[in-house]
Amino acid sequence: MAKRKDKPNVVREMLRDYPDADTRTLARLLHEKYPHEFKSVEVARTRLRYQRGAVGKRQRETLADDEHVREHGKPKSISFPKGLKQVQKPVKIRTPGKYLVLSDLHVPYHCEKALESALRAGIDAGCEHLVLNGDFMDFYRLSRWDQDPRARNPEDELKIGAEVIGELNKHFGPDSVRVFKVGNHEQRYHSYLYQRAPALVGMEDFRLDRILPLKDHKWKFIQSKQEYHLGKLPLLHGHELPRGLTDPVNIGRGVYLRVAGTAMVGHWHRTSTHVETTGIDERLVPCYSLGCLCDLKPEYATINRWNHGFAIVTVGERGHYQVQNMIIHDGEVFAT
Repeated sequence: MAKRKDKPNVVREMLRDYPDADTRTLARLLHEKYPHEFKSVEVARTRLRYQRGAVGKRQRETLADDEHVREHGKPKSISFPKGLKQVQKPVKIRTPGKYLVLSDLHVPYHCEKALESALRAGIDAGCEHLVLNGDFMDFYRLSRWDQDPRARNPEDELKIGAEVIGELNKHFGPDSVRVFKVGNHEQRYHSYLYQRAPALVGMEDFRLDRILPLKDHKWKFIQSKQEYHLGKLPLLHGHELPRGLTDPVNIGRGVYLRVAGTAMVGHWHRTSTHVETTGIDERLVPCYSLGCLCDLKPEYATINRWNHGFAIVTVGERGHYQVQNMIIHDGEVFAT
């Protein structure tokens, strides 16, 4: 028969080995390890509480030493290593005024006629600020899909992209806010570097905001999975949303079902607006999707339901906003 242990000594040993452990956890361990000495978890817990000075001032004063006494019954210290944060904080753009929001140009496969129509409409409406909401570039040759080797290479694409940026810069003053959001097509560039040229990742000369003329005109560069807001309006390119939202009948409603709140997206190349009214407070929750400004008949999707479009977002002093979700047909602009 195994020799019985001395209860106080067993308890002190346990407390020395696990000084910051929870009392109930140690009680279960004592009961499992020494069932003869501690007939139940509650018996073990009572003994542990006594040694930790948690059963009243008078009994606490009778302890030979206060090595294991806890102030107010709490552990003396709890210390975990700092967790890593992978998601970047949302960017808040609070400057009031009118923003011309363009999405999915897919340079060099942009439609110059639709792009000119959107820019002229924005200028005529008095837009002071400009947003490129993802997939400005196409990066065809960096795709993981089958590629035509005769297609333009990335260097040629970037030269044309720089020309488009240069033309857009001409129409917005030095005090304007300019936003460049990374979409899934620009992510092709970053993925290519990660997989094929990791030694170049992080080098200043290979940053996309350096290769395109964005730094010189103080464009705000929004990363691929990073959320941003125009006033109180959240914007995403669209590829950030959970998978499963492939090709819904109403893109705006599909976005609402994913975010359960207001958002504006591009990515699906189709204009839509969906409004939900929430429960008792009857709060209106609108969601918007934008048309594209690229070729509507690319070789990989010759039959589709895309349309050309853009948005004008007016942001007030307190962040309140108004959205005009516009469509373009044969160069003419129409309000939805």
